[in-house]
Amino acid sequence: MPISNLAHVQVTPSGVAGDSDRLRTEGPVIECQVLPDTRRVRKSRPGETHEPPSTEGRFLLDTGATMSVVDESVLRELGIPPFADTAVCGATGSAVQKVFTCELRFPRSPLPAVDTVFVIGAKLREQGIIGLLGRDVLERGVLHYNGTSGAWTLAF
Repeated sequence: MPISNLAHVQVTPSGVAGDSDRLRTEGPVIECQVLPDTRRVRKSRPGETHEPPSTEGRFLLDTGATMSVVDESVLRELGIPPFADTAVCGATGSAVQKVFTCELRFPRSPLPAVDTVFVIGAKLREQGIIGLLGRDVLERGVLHYNGTSGAWTLAF
């Protein structure tokens, strides 16, 4: 099972230590690459071998999100069309959002790609992230959040 161990650290005169304050303020974030669902691209364009366009950015691991979310502007830039609408509810109320399908990869991490993820489009870039990894992806593995050491682990 591939494992990604990430920690927020601080360098102090006595050495390197976990930075629990940074983990609390930033949350568990991972670099993620968003690209069109390559399975669907290959089915619709047989024989095409080049890598589709992609965008890379920070995703917050969000155990409170039923579905994963990607910034709408990223999905638009990649030419990924919406295929449905869904009602969503959150701390600020409810709304109807577009649903898209994409692939998620974890560069610089041993974690395997997640093919054919149904994601909700929303505005996230202004928060310093381009996505949320929700329970639809997190349910595939094990998430360990160690607040006292400023570290977290994701494995699947």
